[in-house]
Amino acid sequence: MLATLTPATAFAAHEPLEGFGRQQLRWERCAQDQPASLECTTVHVPLDYGDPHGRTIGIAVSRVKAGSAAKRRGVLLMNPGGPGGSGPDHAGRDGAAAGTGGA
Repeated sequence: MLATLTPATAFAAHEPLEGFGRQQLRWERCAQDQPASLECTTVHVPLDYGDPHGRTIGIAVSRVKAGSAAKRRGVLLMNPGGPGGSGPDHAGRDGAAAGTGGA
């Protein structure tokens, strides 16, 4: 799955959720057997948005960076569905096919 976060300003009207929109994500290479352009991180979200101060969960997300900033066309969000195979495997394979710098 490829993803980006909504800008923190979108959360201004929902003060209890504001901190979730201001997360500093730490992108790292997903695995040594994956292309270096495939990066992974974890986004923390409320388990129940009706109780944003309650329990939270981590959602794994990955991205394939464009091979060339000049050729970047924006963000493509993918959800390969499930249960089943690995999201990063899917993103790495499809990112390579799309010419984004994957293996």
